[in-house]
Amino acid sequence: DSTTLLAQGFCPLDTAAAFSYMGTFSGNDYYVSNGTYTWSQSNALAAQYDADILTITSAAENTFVYDSIQSFPGTNLWLGLYGPDNSSFGWINGEPLVYTNWASGEPSSNGEDFVEYFDDLNGTWNDVDTLIGSNPRLMRLVLEVAADCGNTYLWSTSETTSQISIDQTGEYSVIITDQYGC
Repeated sequence: DSTTLLAQGFCPLDTAAAFSYMGTFSGNDYYVSNGTYTWSQSNALAAQYDADILTITSAAENTFVYDSIQSFPGTNLWLGLYGPDNSSFGWINGEPLVYTNWASGEPSSNGEDFVEYFDDLNGTWNDVDTLIGSNPRLMRLVLEVAADCGNTYLWSTSETTSQISIDQTGEYSVIITDQYGC
C-alpha cells in the first residue's frame, strides 16, 4: 500500500476573506474578489497580495476565466490591461500582449484607457474609463498568482513536488520555501 503525503505552504489569498478561489490554470492560481473595487483599489490589492490583476494570454485561458466566474452572474472584471491615451494597450505586469478578445467595435478609442472583461458577452473585452460620469467605476477583479504562491518543496526523499507517494513507513520531512526565500 502506498500513502500520499501532502505539504501545504502558506498562500495569503487562501485565507483572505475578500477573495474566493476560482481554480488553477497553466501553473497559476486564480482568486475572484467577493466585492467590487475601483481600478486604484484593485491595483493596491494586487500589490498587497503580490499578485497580478488578471492577464489573459490565450483563448484557453479566456475560456477558463469565463467558465470559472459563471457562479458569479453579471460579473464584469477589471483586466490588467492598460492603454494610456488608448494608443497601445499592454499588460501592467509587462507580459507581452499576444492575445486579445475585444468585443465588436472595441477598443473604441474614446479616451478609455482601462479594460473590463464581460462575463455576459462570452468573455469579450471592452475599454473603459475609471469613472461612470463623475462616479468611480466599480468592478470585481481576479488576482492571478503562481500556483501555491510560488512555494517550492524539498522532501527528505529529494522529491520537489508538494506531495509525494510513499510505500514504506518511516520519518519524512519537507522544507517549504516561499517566493521570498523564507
